[in-house]
Amino acid sequence: MILKNSRDYASDTYLMKGTIFPIIFKPFSLQLVEPMKRIIFLLFLLPATASFAQSRFDSLGIQFFNQGMEFYKHGKIDSCLNRWEYMINKRLGRSYDVYGSAFFNIPTIYLQERNYDSAKFWFLKLLDSHLQDNAETGDSSEPFFNYKHKSAMTLAAIYHLDSNYKAAYEILCKADTLYPYWGIPHNPIKQCNEEANILELQVAELLKMDRKEEAIRCIVLTLITAGDHAAYFQKSELSLFELIPPGLLKADLDKALRNASIVGLPNGNKLLVLNLRGLSYQIPITSNPPPDHIPIYWKFIILKKQQVADKTEIIRMIKAGDFYSHLK
Repeated sequence: MILKNSRDYASDTYLMKGTIFPIIFKPFSLQLVEPMKRIIFLLFLLPATASFAQSRFDSLGIQFFNQGMEFYKHGKIDSCLNRWEYMINKRLGRSYDVYGSAFFNIPTIYLQERNYDSAKFWFLKLLDSHLQDNAETGDSSEPFFNYKHKSAMTLAAIYHLDSNYKAAYEILCKADTLYPYWGIPHNPIKQCNEEANILELQVAELLKMDRKEEAIRCIVLTLITAGDHAAYFQKSELSLFELIPPGLLKADLDKALRNASIVGLPNGNKLLVLNLRGLSYQIPITSNPPPDHIPIYWKFIILKKQQVADKTEIIRMIKAGDFYSHLK
């Protein structure tokens, strides 16, 4: 991967992400998010469940969703959007997956129509909604809806098209932390791949803004803390070595580690604080990482049993990692 030529790496990476959900950088056949199969089955049960609380609004939501799907299939885009927007604004079907499906489909259709302002409006509205990314789909290959994560990633692509690289970078940071990707429980592969994609895009946006040192910091922080999953970030490591020779980075990192300090926080947690190439790095240290059903964050050093958070041990862990060995 060469970052110094005319190739727009950020656009290329967003394009590749079109395989995960509809994106705007190439023509695509819109794949609308449909509710779980159990919702379709519930259509036959509506008369029997109509007496329960909220059932009237839920049944209306299911009807409106299915009507919108029929309008879309017959090319009546305006009617489809009107039906679904009314459904969302009136909060119809909030107890079922049709609500989240319609909510995400609205801005996705606006993308297909190249109406980017309306797409941005609805994706931002979705980010402020009650929808939960870890809502279950019933599909073992993609068990969670990830409404907000996908919305944030798509917003980054739109901002990139607008040459608003600062906004693109900021929303990517939120997609990395506030709206993290939920993959398959007990199987980190999808989470790792998604995190690697986010890192590549963050670096590309920073370089668009001529913020080279921050791009270096973004990669180094991830590679130091990636642990056993460092191989997933190989593309970003190659980008790093395009930005700074490995030998020079090793000398700078060795100096930074010698002068680093461990800082205790009021909540009992600790930070590794160091200054590398003029920028401050603050890396949380923990012996209690999130359980594996929670999205994996790569921004902390994980202590194993009987390890202590002192400077000597932390530096030893960093130098024993794959990333540091690649600097030699």
